[in-house]
Amino acid sequence: MNFLKKLLRPFLPKPKEREITLAQLSYTMAYRILPEYAFAERHDLRMWSVTKACGPFFYLMTLGMAFGKRPEEADTKLGLKFQWHTGQLQDGRTYFLMEYPLTPEHSETLTEKEFMQSALTGRCVLPPYFSAMLGQVNPSEGTFHEVRYFVLGKSPEPGCTTLREVTADGSNRNLGMGPAADRNSFLEAIQSRASS
Repeated sequence: MNFLKKLLRPFLPKPKEREITLAQLSYTMAYRILPEYAFAERHDLRMWSVTKACGPFFYLMTLGMAFGKRPEEADTKLGLKFQWHTGQLQDGRTYFLMEYPLTPEHSETLTEKEFMQSALTGRCVLPPYFSAMLGQVNPSEGTFHEVRYFVLGKSPEPGCTTLREVTADGSNRNLGMGPAADRNSFLEAIQSRASS
């Protein structure tokens, strides 16, 4: 039977490729790809400081690493919608922050029953608004250490957000209700969490 399948494969219809939604792409970037970079042993701080390049770079990395796509399959306009910001918090820590494009799922309101049904079928994605890595930069060594990584995403509760922290071992902790879905509120919330 396997021989017959191999022989006929070129003539059989190709399985329909599942479409990657923007919500899935953003979620994968926030919870898988960026944490790998945040907790890597080496950091390219020079690249991370080029804010216009990092959003599209991590978009391409997510497409390739998580979804097996080649760069020529990327949507350039979509890649530019991933906005990278960097700066310093009041306590002196440096942050590198990804701002995700809004998706239809961000404004979608599901009842609890609808949410549970879509979660059970694997079709429910609660997309992120922002994710950020915080840490101390040693400019002379070009290192980034004492790293913490946070995500602010859509909550299943209508009109709310959820604040989460991903740790170096890959644990994903729910920190409860998050702030408003704007960059300054998110930065204030994670500075407060990281200080405690």
